[in-house]
Amino acid sequence: MINTHLCLVSSQPIPNLAPLFEPDQTPQQVILLTSDQMSQQAVWLQQVLHQRQIKSEVWKIADGYDCDHIKERIEALLRRQDLGDIALNVTAGTKIMSLAAYEVFRTQNLPIFYVHPQKDLLISLFPVEPARKIPDKLRLEEFFQVHGYQVMSLRRKTVIRERQQLGEHLVKNVDRYSSALGTLNYLAATAEDRPTLRSDRIIARNWDVTGFKSLVDLLVDDGLLEIEDDCFVFTSEEERFFVNGGWLEKYLFSRIDRLRNRLKIQDAAMSVQVESSTGSKNEIDVALIYNNRLFLIECKTRRFRGQHSAGSKALYRMDSLKIMGGMTAQSMLVSYRRLTASHHRRAADLHIDLVVGAELLHIEQRLEEWLLHP
Repeated sequence: MINTHLCLVSSQPIPNLAPLFEPDQTPQQVILLTSDQMSQQAVWLQQVLHQRQIKSEVWKIADGYDCDHIKERIEALLRRQDLGDIALNVTAGTKIMSLAAYEVFRTQNLPIFYVHPQKDLLISLFPVEPARKIPDKLRLEEFFQVHGYQVMSLRRKTVIRERQQLGEHLVKNVDRYSSALGTLNYLAATAEDRPTLRSDRIIARNWDVTGFKSLVDLLVDDGLLEIEDDCFVFTSEEERFFVNGGWLEKYLFSRIDRLRNRLKIQDAAMSVQVESSTGSKNEIDVALIYNNRLFLIECKTRRFRGQHSAGSKALYRMDSLKIMGGMTAQSMLVSYRRLTASHHRRAADLHIDLVVGAELLHIEQRLEEWLLHP
């Protein structure tokens, strides 16, 4: 049984963290080989390890690119008597750190392994053994925390059936309601932050938008809004948010919930609010972890116009959010309404997957393909 892991700290913490939770193979302690440049990343790792009741220690090196110095520090570590059986996780760190650590451990006939970041496999380099699947034990809170983000709130609660049915109806009739939904979003947005949750007045041309009246009737029948003096009135902020596009987030989450057991999705949540170590705040519509990789989804029901529109901003925002999950994180924009050709090109350039308009009818298939072949 391996008592200790030596891990090389870098900006990619998951390969160091994921192998620690194998049943019957969890080490008693973890030594973090850390340069000054990666001291903060080591702190974030230690926080998660402490929560998991795994002892940890930082073993400092002055320079992550000085091969002789790194070897001397590792050799000094291995002379200690309190390590027990130790193995090297050679995945992270600088290439010089990996090479130096590998040489020292190989010379002393000590175990060395590598974590395949895409396939989530533990590959034993010495002694050579068959690769094995790493257990999927990380939760969203830990995943964000080890990258320097604190989860302030999230929702894992399954969407009630009545709301799922409304989402299904809107998706099945995407062509009918596409324009009407834009008008609905605008009016619902005007009620936000008002104590009465009352929208601006509905004007005559709003009723002329294709599908608007039938959409409003549907929402009134479902008890999601009332009409008073030609204004929408909502009984709660939750219902206003639902009408103002939140329904798509909840619909998508219900589809993920249906995939959860079959694909063994290890964690998923919606309305995930996170705060960085510098105090910057972000909200993610849907986040999930599959095979120890983070997948982020933004849901939009508004219309995006122009090359520099909110659509472009949404895509750039999704690209920037991928930093929360390291180099293997993936992002997707789900839009009820059509996007422009320039938005499609920009999404392709940024490696952001798109599900747009009528493609929502096949969202489960698209999600499965995305998770299995990102």
